[in-house]
Amino acid sequence: MKAGTQDTPSMRRDDVLRAAAEVFMDKGYGATSINQIAEHMGSTKGKLYYYYSSKYELYLDIHVTALRLATDRCLAARARETAPDRQLWSIVHEQALINLEGSPINRVAIQGLERYMLRLDENPMGKLTRRLLGLRTDFERIYIDVIERGVREGVFPADTDAGLSAKWVLGVVNWIVIWASPRKKPKRARAEVARDAADFALAGVARSRVPL
Repeated sequence: MKAGTQDTPSMRRDDVLRAAAEVFMDKGYGATSINQIAEHMGSTKGKLYYYYSSKYELYLDIHVTALRLATDRCLAARARETAPDRQLWSIVHEQALINLEGSPINRVAIQGLERYMLRLDENPMGKLTRRLLGLRTDFERIYIDVIERGVREGVFPADTDAGLSAKWVLGVVNWIVIWASPRKKPKRARAEVARDAADFALAGVARSRVPL
């Protein structure tokens, strides 16, 4: 640490999140322990417990952090455009870039949430879980609002189901995390993949019906 800087909780919490995400990616949630995360950091589990009361709380905060980042960047991308079709292209492109950056925090958030989420009525961390689900709903709403506006303005077909369209667009762009190898690709290749994802998503929403 540079002279004159302070070991603030926010700085240390970021270190914990990054280290935990790297271990979760390597071992999976079930096989990961607080001891292993501390060892990966070169620290002690006591220091981790200063920020998080359990592995589950730490795991959920990874998801919250990833969602906040994606929300901020996609809202900024939407604000750069005015037409709804250009807005949709822009937010898909931005999220594709996020998913191609290879952040362990983002990769854990996308790959693991549904598998490890506990039922709310049985979950001692239910309040935090509901907060996370609220953030996910808010993020999905970015897509829904743009698609609904496109329908109202005649840019997208009148029979478009905005909620369903948002879900499959998110499915397409998030699947990049599964098959892409971002750390092995040069920046130019990542940019091309992001453009292709945005083009594909926009073409799907602004679809024309195939005669049966």
